[in-house]
Amino acid sequence: MAVIDTRLIQTAVMGGRDSENPVILPEEAHNLDQFRLRYGDDDYWCSVLLGGCGEPLTTKRYEDKVCHFSHLPDPQGLRDCRRSTYGATSADHLFIKRHVKAWLAGQGHMAQANLRSHGHGPADAVDFRLRATELLLRFELRAQDYRSWIRAADSLGAASGHVEWVFGADSPLVAEMVARQGYALCCRCETSGADRRVFIGVVDRTGTVAWAPLEECGMTREGLTPPALDKLRADGLVRPGGVGNPPLPASLPLRGAEIVFAVDPTVTPPPESPVDAADRYLVAAHVKPAGSRIVRAHISLPLDTPPPTEEYVYRLSGTARVLVTDTIGSEAPHWAIRADGLTRLKGLDAERTGLWLPSVAVDRQAPATNGTAQAAPAARPLSPRATRLRDALRTMAARRTTTTWQELARPARLDLAHLSDHGRRDLLVEVDAPGASGAPLLSVLIRTRSGNTLPYLSTVLRMVGVDSPASDAALQQWCAAETERTYAAVDASNPTPVPQPEPVPGTVSFQPSPESILRLRRLRELVREARKLVPRATGRRAHRLAEGIRQAEQEAADFERATAKQQGFLVSARVIDELDRVIGHPTTEPPAPAATVPWQADPTPQSQQPTAGQGHESVRPTKPISVSAPKTHQQPKANHAELRTILEDLTAAGADVDTARLRTDIARAKLLKAAHHGTLPRDLLTMFAVCSQRLAQRIQATITAASPTPVTPDSAEQHRLLPESELDAVAAALHAALKDIARRQSTTTWPDLGRLVGAALTDLQPDEQSRALIRADQHTPDDEPLLSALITHDGHDIHPLYPRVARALGRELPCPSNGLQSQWQMDVLRLHTLWRHR
Repeated sequence: MAVIDTRLIQTAVMGGRDSENPVILPEEAHNLDQFRLRYGDDDYWCSVLLGGCGEPLTTKRYEDKVCHFSHLPDPQGLRDCRRSTYGATSADHLFIKRHVKAWLAGQGHMAQANLRSHGHGPADAVDFRLRATELLLRFELRAQDYRSWIRAADSLGAASGHVEWVFGADSPLVAEMVARQGYALCCRCETSGADRRVFIGVVDRTGTVAWAPLEECGMTREGLTPPALDKLRADGLVRPGGVGNPPLPASLPLRGAEIVFAVDPTVTPPPESPVDAADRYLVAAHVKPAGSRIVRAHISLPLDTPPPTEEYVYRLSGTARVLVTDTIGSEAPHWAIRADGLTRLKGLDAERTGLWLPSVAVDRQAPATNGTAQAAPAARPLSPRATRLRDALRTMAARRTTTTWQELARPARLDLAHLSDHGRRDLLVEVDAPGASGAPLLSVLIRTRSGNTLPYLSTVLRMVGVDSPASDAALQQWCAAETERTYAAVDASNPTPVPQPEPVPGTVSFQPSPESILRLRRLRELVREARKLVPRATGRRAHRLAEGIRQAEQEAADFERATAKQQGFLVSARVIDELDRVIGHPTTEPPAPAATVPWQADPTPQSQQPTAGQGHESVRPTKPISVSAPKTHQQPKANHAELRTILEDLTAAGADVDTARLRTDIARAKLLKAAHHGTLPRDLLTMFAVCSQRLAQRIQATITAASPTPVTPDSAEQHRLLPESELDAVAAALHAALKDIARRQSTTTWPDLGRLVGAALTDLQPDEQSRALIRADQHTPDDEPLLSALITHDGHDIHPLYPRVARALGRELPCPSNGLQSQWQMDVLRLHTLWRHR
């Protein structure tokens, strides 16, 4: 009985079993019809050059799945075909052989092309030997192991003189070639109808790949020259000699915070060392890694780092790596420790390292000159932002109170709420760095909203040269003591106030500050507004309102007591912000109902549903809720409570809610609604309907705004392509916006992205959009998804540009019918995970 071949074969050859004329079958049915009209339907072979059996193939047309080649049924059973690769890439070696040979002929070079096997099959490598220049161009499509490749490189170099290596896009030997000549060439193919187009990439020392079509490259005596290689040569980043060069030093990661050292004054670093670089300098040192003995080694430091002296002990900071060179002949390998910076240790910390020498770690008393102390080095002037922040922190210290970033924004006159943790850390380092040794630290005054120390405070202290405790508990105690020391230091630096006489009873001797009065007035306004909402609030919102009112009344009482004692008191901005956030936008009193009518079972008509500008309380029953007992009904389930919180927050935000947040919260609400067993309360159903309608209106408006406008000949001038410089600026802004969206755990659409970036993005044509995204994602690490995945088509589908951008950057994606949507969803989830704490 005949056995049907079920393998999905996408490539074949035409003209016989030994033919080198490859062809790729279209996946869509309508494209297959055109393919048959052009090539026929009876001259396709499972070529031995593809690793196949050499038997004829036929085309299979499907409407509901991918079209493919298939072996003809054999009455004797399934044919013995050992072909192991069937996809679009299985014939790339034949496409490369055909296209590169034709390209070389167009360049004026006669070349002999041959397929090479490393033991896996004919698709391992393709050689092109240029007769006139005696140059060998090898496309290494299947990577060999390192030792085999070294032997092959030495053998081919001895036989041919100059060998130009082009690797596959994912070859592990690319890094080795970059270390030897400063760059590496790689290749990939893209499907174009029934053909595969060849692209050549240039990999530089940063790992960035610049791709260009084969037809845009040149062939010179130096070898294959893509456009990006000319720029590397002009910048002096290419090492002449190719694979014959000794590789640059490799680097292995270390933990810099666990390595201490002291300068070795008896050894002078060599003037020329394989581990040295133009922008760094070497220091001979006694090095002690944690848990190891002291060794002598060289340390490579940046030129902008002040040279360490033999009087102190230092700890490495930043990223530390070991630089190691290869063994060349009988010469021993060189090695050094590469560091980004250093921190000076003091006192007992230096003594505990074991590097105690009089010339290294002993504190020496500076001799007095004519009775005057030696002047300290001039501190670098502060930036305007750091000056404002320092003055605001000194004001807080004078009041003997800690603060938060949110509270500091107003007195410092800075936008600190949108500053990243990295930017806040650098700002604190600049504020505390100018102080002399032993000076109080202002950064310890800033706390989180929960009252804890900043999570990056240890990093700040290390960067300004202050040793902090290792454990969290010890750090909290140390910060409390340091805070009191800062209070005392600021009090001592201020002029001593003149003692005032005791106030006479009945006279006014104290007036609160204008800022404290304004805060108290704002607090009382919010309390009045919150009391209006309490009777109509339910669930968790009622509890939050009651708690906010309680805290506000406590603040007001503390203000009154402090004023009565002739003391200054500033109402907490955190309490004001928290109560303002619970209230949401200002509400109005609802009209009195004509009669007490229970909620109807029928849904509210669409025309009677509250709009985005109406208060969210109008969609709930006006059931009075006690402040002391905010929940009188049965305790809801976890998903019930979370669903209520999401919908209440969305309804309170009204039309001001961000589209990305609205889309994300509605998706979460749908999951919670589906997981709930039983009937949801009527107010939840109404709020869900209102928010869903608002999202649908936003999506429809986005689709309308994104509809293409026909371009007439008169307006063609308005749609000319952007210059490269402007496109680079758009790509940089696009990259920054996508990173911010990833940090917010959200997605976006092209129109929404245009509103963030500006008109320059919305005016781009589709081709320019893809070019801008490619440039925005060109530095994304290979092990991370592209940021372009965050751009959606209509809020929940993959954007058509994403597969194009991924292919241009060498990323492998499945076909649409084979899991592309699932892969895209996984990419979005991975981006949210990676950027959550960046």
